[in-house]
Amino acid sequence: MSESKNIKINIYGQDYLLKSTADESYINKIADFVELKMKEIEETGLDANSQQLKIAVLSAMNIADDLF
Repeated sequence: MSESKNIKINIYGQDYLLKSTADESYINKIADFVELKMKEIEETGLDANSQQLKIAVLSAMNIADDLF
């Protein structure tokens, strides 16, 4: 079994420290995908500085919709 390791990622200007057994490149791909989705939502006209939570939630909804 793989050892858990700390992996630092940055999504939408925020740093996160994740503990995972997954490969670091895989985690970075996921982080890049989430950031891409958030930027797509931002392009609809929401202000990134004051509406980060709204952008994150709408991005999560879009990702969930893609999965369903």
